[in-house]
Amino acid sequence: MGTRLLPMHPTSSQNPWARAIQPAGVGGRPLWYARRLLAMSPGEVRARSARMARHRLDDLAWRRARGRWRRAWEPDDRQLLAPAPTAEPIGFLRRERGELVRTRAAGEAEQLVGAAERALSGRVRYFGYDEVQLGQPIDYSRDGLTGRRWPDRHAKAIDYRHADVGDPKWVWELNRLQHLPLLAEAWLLTAERRFADAAARELVAWIRASAPGRGIAWSNGFEAGIRAISLALTLDALRGSGALSKEEERLALRSLWQHGRWIVRDPSTHSSANNHLLGELVGLLALALLAPELHASPGWERHALEQLSKEAELQILPDGLGAELAFLYHAFVLDLLLVAVALLDSAGRDVPEAIMGALRRSADALSAQLGDGEPAPTYGDADDGRATLLDGR
Repeated sequence: MGTRLLPMHPTSSQNPWARAIQPAGVGGRPLWYARRLLAMSPGEVRARSARMARHRLDDLAWRRARGRWRRAWEPDDRQLLAPAPTAEPIGFLRRERGELVRTRAAGEAEQLVGAAERALSGRVRYFGYDEVQLGQPIDYSRDGLTGRRWPDRHAKAIDYRHADVGDPKWVWELNRLQHLPLLAEAWLLTAERRFADAAARELVAWIRASAPGRGIAWSNGFEAGIRAISLALTLDALRGSGALSKEEERLALRSLWQHGRWIVRDPSTHSSANNHLLGELVGLLALALLAPELHASPGWERHALEQLSKEAELQILPDGLGAELAFLYHAFVLDLLLVAVALLDSAGRDVPEAIMGALRRSADALSAQLGDGEPAPTYGDADDGRATLLDGR
């Protein structure tokens, strides 16, 4: 199948797909590839091969049969929207919540608005790197530290592990769009329309510049899942604000559906079923609960809750530690589960006992590891990732 789609020698320097998935012994990091392959079961190899074939077909359609690609990724309203939605948008970020924060936590509200002001001016700082001043319009493919751009091609044909553009984590963080719900939240706190207008403007600009599956932002289902939380929260907060036209709101709904489709088609499974899988599932749940008018939402909600219950049992051990045995990854898992709980609570849904049990076990484990005034443990891998930045930190 690969030869028919891309009739080149598989190690040709002209073939981006070959560079992105070079086997061991063909440049790159041979030992890394060999170890990764050895960690996979035959079932995982088959599943990954099937997913890669789907991605290559998508790429081929984009380049040679754009009409076919549009039919798959840009459905009309009849296909996109349910004829009779089973629920209303839950209104997770709403004016009443903003008033509650402003009256009960004035210091935190001031901090949040300050963070929104920095986002409004295009100033960002990720992972302890120097602050970067983004240009306008924001180029979401440009590494703010090196000034280089990630290539405009199918995400799975981008060799981000061995690229000279920069650390992909920086541009992934930018493309999580966590500044958008922060701007929307600042509007709810201050009633200053400039925050809502900026959130709407960036929401629409990102969607129009980022076709599903194209570019570094779509490298995996996990990045799509975290970004889906941001997009869904932003649309939820801006509904009824007037900042989005009807056409732009429909564009946003279609982007949410595209994110859900990408997550379902590119899940983290087998040896990759760790906190990445949780990020994808919570993103899918956010889409389902915050955009219930989508035809796919009820099915996404059922799938997300079923799998989250299973993963909560697997990823939080009986003693309350995270299965990855890394303190900060454990914190990230809890962050994701708490977002799921908050969304379910706002929607009036019951929270599965498996999720609540995992949180209770984790609370016991954390209390045993954290003393008054003591620094947090640093064992295992570390990642400063967050499910949301609604606290402005």
